[in-house]
Formats: sequence, C-alpha cells, structure tokens
Amino acid sequence: MPPLNNPRRERFVQNRIKGMSQTEAYKAAGFESTNDNAVQACASRLEAEQEVRERMNELHERSARRAELKRADILTMLCETIEEARLNRQSSAAIRGIELLGKETNNMFAEKKDAKAGLGDDIGLGQLERIRAAIVSESTRRTQETDRKGHRGAEDRDVLSQYGIVKA
Repeated sequence: MPPLNNPRRERFVQNRIKGMSQTEAYKAAGFESTNDNAVQACASRLEAEQEVRERMNELHERSARRAELKRADILTMLCETIEEARLNRQSSAAIRGIELLGKETNNMFAEKKDAKAGLGDDIGLGQLERIRAAIVSESTRRTQETDRKGHRGAEDRDVLSQYGIVKA
C-alpha cells in the first residue's frame, strides 16, 4: 500500500508507528480541534478508519520484518565470530561467543533473573537450524583443513560440540 493521499493522515500514521499517543499524533500531524476532548474523539475516529488501519498494519508488519532480519544478521555474525576465534585459537573469545549464542538461542546459560525469550524465538526454529547447518558445514570444512595442517582442529570441534554448535 502506498502512502496515504492525505499528507496529514499519513503523518498521523507515521507518528502512531513511532509510538505517539493518538492525541499527540493527531496534533503533530497538523490537525486541530476546539478542546482536548474533541481532539481525542477525532483522533480515535481517524484511527478507526479502514485506510488508516490498513496503512498502520502494513507499517507494523514492515518494522517487524526488519527487526527479524536484524536479529538473524546478528546471530549470523556471532556464529562467524565464534568460528574465526576458534580458527585463531582464541579459546576465551570462542567460549564467550558460544555462551552468548546459547543465551540468545535457547537460554542455555541464562540466570534465573534473566530467563526470558531470546533472539531465537523471534526468528523461528527453521531459520536457526539453517544458520546452525551452515556453521556446521563451514566448521567441518575448516576443521578438516586445519587437521591436514597439523593443528588442533579436532579438539576445538569437540569443544564446540559440547555446546551444541556442532555435532560430535
């Protein structure tokens, strides 16, 4: 749905999406009324109109998709950082990354006071599984490569498997 034809209505919708109350959004969009009660009533009626509701719903969905993509990107970067730390033999950095990944994907290391849904709940199990599979594939390739060079890749892989990043 394109922006609303009426610029004040579009500003009202944009202001509501930003978190303003109905009254604040109504006034900020340039609408006027005789008193505060009338402003509240007019703002409520405006928001109840079908085209305004549809536009608000569309913008909410867009922002939800953007937030989901950001979470997926963050998890992917975290996984890549873990792998890089492992290959550079930076065990404390790899373990910290694994701990963060465990906290965000399934509350593996969450303390009681912090036990709440993590990023994994928002992006879906299917997407997490695809991320995990990509990490496992790349980790296996790099581990075989480092094993051929005589490094301790197999030992590092065992540590990652303990935390569920790769299967033993």
